[in-house]
This record gives sequence, structure tokens and C-alpha cells, in this order.
Amino acid sequence: MVKFTIKFIFLLSVVFSTLTQATLITDSSKLTGDYYQTYGGIDFAWASPVNIETWNETPTTNYLYAPDLHEGWDYATDAELNIFKDHFQLSDFKIEIEPGKFRYKHAVEFWNSYFTDVRVCSDDSSCDENNVNNLIDGKIKSEWTTGVEIELAPGFTQFIDAIDMDTATYETIYVRRNAHPVPEPTTLLIFSLGLIALSLRARFSQ
Repeated sequence: MVKFTIKFIFLLSVVFSTLTQATLITDSSKLTGDYYQTYGGIDFAWASPVNIETWNETPTTNYLYAPDLHEGWDYATDAELNIFKDHFQLSDFKIEIEPGKFRYKHAVEFWNSYFTDVRVCSDDSSCDENNVNNLIDGKIKSEWTTGVEIELAPGFTQFIDAIDMDTATYETIYVRRNAHPVPEPTTLLIFSLGLIALSLRARFSQ
């Protein structure tokens, strides 16, 4: 009976721990090209609508995880963030699912414990588009800071960025380097001409 009770409690704890992380996808094999954009051999993932480790808006709390939660992913350098700003627009992440209705190409569920979208939705009928505007305005970062919990009123707490609250609202971009870009047509043409030249030289030398 004791063994059965221990097993039951263990299984119950596993179920509840799974439910508390229900939105976080930890299976890296699911992080496919459907969730990021690639330029110049670098994969860019729109990883979070905030740029702070702990975002608390009572009664919900979101934890943003480091990029290495998924193999090969890293924080973007300033140079890489500039590449992102220079080569991507919001339209590159906008996908029409039906006439007049869009979703955004992002990987929020792979690095956030609570947030599931780049838009922070308060309910099923409305979504905050401020995060979308952040991307348009180039308000992006990669490395984040740790939040500090303060009590705004009795029973109401919020985690605030220790450095700058405005910075905490920036969009988070993670990168994966050494992706294999598709060769440009000019590169393929030069490579083909080289093979033809080598073939002709071998034939004439006989």
C-alpha cells in the first residue's frame, strides 16, 4: 500500500509539473524552418515578445529561457542584430492564414513558459499589437537581464527590469550560426564552368 501511494504521488507530481510548463516546447527537433528566417547562413528566431528573464503580471508569470535550451542556438551579437534590422521587415514574418487574417512566424513557445505568441493576448478576443510595432521600430535585443520583483500595491507584484523597463519590452531575437545558405545562381554558374573546363582539359590531354 505504501509503495502504491508513493508511486501515485510521484505520477501526480509529474502530471502537475507538466501542466505548469504546458506551453514550453523542449523538443529541439520541432524547431524547424517554419519557426525562423534565414539570411547569410544565420537562422534568426523571433524568440519572445519581452526581453527579460521573469515577466510577472499577476496572476501570470512568464520565464524566458536562454537560447541554448535548444541545441545550436545562441544570443545574437550587435552585428547580427544589425543584419536582422537591415534585411528583415515585419512582412517577412507575416503569414496569411485566410483572407484578411494573419499570424506571425515566431518561436515563442520554444523559449517561454507562458507566452505563446509575439502578441501578448489578454483573452481570446483581443491581442496587444505593441510587440509587432516594436519589430517595425527596430526595438530588438538578444541578451536579457534578470527581473527584480517589486510590490506595486498590497497583493500586486511585478518583476521590473533592473536596468531599464523600456528595454525589457524589446523583442528577443536568438540566432543559430553556420546554417547552409542556398548557393546563388552566379556561384553555381562559375562552379559549372569550372567543371566543364576541367573535363575539356582532361579530354584534350588524351
